[in-house]
Amino acid sequence: MHALSSKLIWPVNTNKITCLPAELSRTDLGLSPETISILRAKLTKIIHCAWAVNFNLGVSSFESQHVRGAYNLLSLCLSVNTIKPADFYFCSSVSAAAGTLLPATITETYITKFENAQNMGYARSKLVVENIIKAAVEKSEVNAKVFRVGQIVGDSQNGIWNSTEAIPLMIRSATTLGALPELDEVS
Repeated sequence: MHALSSKLIWPVNTNKITCLPAELSRTDLGLSPETISILRAKLTKIIHCAWAVNFNLGVSSFESQHVRGAYNLLSLCLSVNTIKPADFYFCSSVSAAAGTLLPATITETYITKFENAQNMGYARSKLVVENIIKAAVEKSEVNAKVFRVGQIVGDSQNGIWNSTEAIPLMIRSATTLGALPELDEVS
């Protein structure tokens, strides 16, 4: 709740939100059997938007907590005791497609070639999860979607954004220096 209040988006309708400390790398998510039982009875949607943003790590660095974590959350969606599985929404990254050779048209579908992701563990690990989701959709009745976002920022009213993200840091530096860096983001 502190994270929500620090971004000035609290209070919200708290009877629709349950915050649970979890260990996503574990099959039980680090939750008690009672909590898992309640989730299986009541869960309708999971929005997975938690990932370490570190462009210097290899794919294997993301395996335990992030790739396995997404798999475990998707498995929870599939294990609910309701007529249909719970919906699963995954916030991926434009970097999962940013390695596509130019000129490129990137369609709104699954990317299956790992060379289409930027050559870094962050991008490729996101693409691994996209393909796990693709397989789950093809083999089950789960409604799972991938959102390939560039940057998640503050809302339109308060605009609070993590000041240690690359873009706010670049804007602050540009304000101080009176200049922007020349970036080669096309290749």
